Amino acid sequence: MASWIARLGSTRPGPGDVADWECWLHHRRLLLLRAVHEQTTRPGTPAAARAAFACAWSRLERAERASPAAVRELLGYPATGNRLSRLLRVAGGELVAETAEFAELAARHDPATATAAAPALPRLPTARGLLDRVDPHRTPRDAAGRPRWPVATPAEAPAVPWLAQWEQALRWLGAVDPARAAEVRALTRSLVPLRRAPGPGSGTPNSATGRAAPGAVLCVPQPDAPALAALLVHEIQHTKLAILFDVLPLYRPGGAAHHRVAWRLDDRPVQAVLQGTYAHLGLADLWHRVACAAFERPPAGAEDARSGFPGRTVAQSEAHDRCEDYREQVGQALALLHRTAELTPAGVSFVQGMADHHARLGSGVGTVYR
Repeated sequence: MASWIARLGSTRPGPGDVADWECWLHHRRLLLLRAVHEQTTRPGTPAAARAAFACAWSRLERAERASPAAVRELLGYPATGNRLSRLLRVAGGELVAETAEFAELAARHDPATATAAAPALPRLPTARGLLDRVDPHRTPRDAAGRPRWPVATPAEAPAVPWLAQWEQALRWLGAVDPARAAEVRALTRSLVPLRRAPGPGSGTPNSATGRAAPGAVLCVPQPDAPALAALLVHEIQHTKLAILFDVLPLYRPGGAAHHRVAWRLDDRPVQAVLQGTYAHLGLADLWHRVACAAFERPPAGAEDARSGFPGRTVAQSEAHDRCEDYREQVGQALALLHRTAELTPAGVSFVQGMADHHARLGSGVGTVYR
């Protein structure tokens, strides 16, 4: 068990990992669905909300009998996670409105009532995910029901450039790390364009992944294929750990300690340190492989892939410097995690797996670790 957890800590994709991530996510979605069912049947719940969710439940049961895979896809979609999480937080009129909307969503999959047409979302090239610019729950909502991050509309984020950038980024990533590219293709369920707000301090992140919606990558436009590829790798590490946190406790909840890490100006709780360390180790691994590809000889097609958008290449020296920058940041965070008493035994094994791979990446350019 400890060796399996340590292997997950390395960030490297392994055989069967995608199926495991998806199985764990589906289990989590079923638990959320059951929790909402219990909430809407409690005394005092508005009758309209109770009736709407009971209708949604029945529709999902009929849909699952007809097509289990379709219902699994629906429950695994990131926006569904945001919907279910919000249903657990709202009450009164908001609960009535949200349950009615969820019942309409379920109707699209119920063979007895499938009359409402779902919005057509463009599929990401060579992947299962979608370019999502319309779902109202494609980003988490704040307490007032407003989108947590400024999502772009279809007019603000035309499909063709976004789909082209995705395809170029995955071609570039596939040339230097095929296993990582396959993982990104499989686990990215939605790519959500964010509106780039003007000026510093606008509150718009470069990219984000919500804890309730793993598999959604929210981001502003990127300058080139390597930048988008690195962003996708970063966010998919967050997706993996968001799923793992729900099935395997890595830290003890309620810890009061906050820690300073190299990539943030504010102090962070231990779960955020784990998330950031895992994501940055994935980036160190990526740039190590880019440097190795340049050191050995670019794989077939890598020159075209590495160009990405016009005028952009990644030299070995640049990739090496990026790897070392991330390795230094991760090394500092690992020292912190080794000292803390907030980790569970599984968390200790997970951190050791990160530390082992961090050490392997220090062996120098020319050595690629699988």
